[in-house]
Amino acid sequence: MKRRDCPDFAPLLGLAILALGGISAWRNPPDTLIALAAAGTSRPLSCIELRVGEPSAIQPAAVPHYAIKPLPLYSAGRETPTRPALPSALNSAVATVNYAAQQAAAAVNNAPSKQAGSDARLLDFMQAYIAEVNGAVDAAAVVALLYEAGTANGVDPLLLLALARYESRFNIADVGGAGERGLLQIHPCHKRSMKRAGLDFYSEADRLTFACMMMKRSGLKPWTVRRRAMKLYEQIKGE
Repeated sequence: MKRRDCPDFAPLLGLAILALGGISAWRNPPDTLIALAAAGTSRPLSCIELRVGEPSAIQPAAVPHYAIKPLPLYSAGRETPTRPALPSALNSAVATVNYAAQQAAAAVNNAPSKQAGSDARLLDFMQAYIAEVNGAVDAAAVVALLYEAGTANGVDPLLLLALARYESRFNIADVGGAGERGLLQIHPCHKRSMKRAGLDFYSEADRLTFACMMMKRSGLKPWTVRRRAMKLYEQIKGE
């Protein structure tokens, strides 16, 4: 190559070459790139004579070496981001919420056993009371009818017990002077209403179900013994 003048764009060209190729070979930069960089910093690119097969006239040691270090990148195999520790106040709040949830779950799990114990005491009381009032009847059968009718229809079985005490003295087979039947002495005039509701007038369980329906609609008004029955009911509940 012959010496010749050229525009002074060598510095920019040298920096561009370094930007494109120098990053991938920053550990062992070739002589040619070093020479180009050095030429770009002092004089035009054409002033340096390079020939194929001959070593560069500029030694790498004479050129300042600028180490290019890669940016630290996250690697899943090297580092794992740690979860920041929660403040102590937040930890206490979380612990309180967890404890409350455990207590609520325990209460729900224990509810059936408590309810079963309460129901057992109620049934024992009703059976003992019926046997005391009228020892001639099957107290267990009467308790079963009153309890099932009350719980199935949302009426306190003790209220049914108080009504039956004064209506029939717990005699299922009792029939009144006007044809009233059963524990709560349901009048025959209700046959049609019971039939429309799908109930059988001659079934004691159905008569108790219909009595619960009337209580929800009219309270104790249909029964003439309502005052005494309510007084007994309040006395039993107070005990």
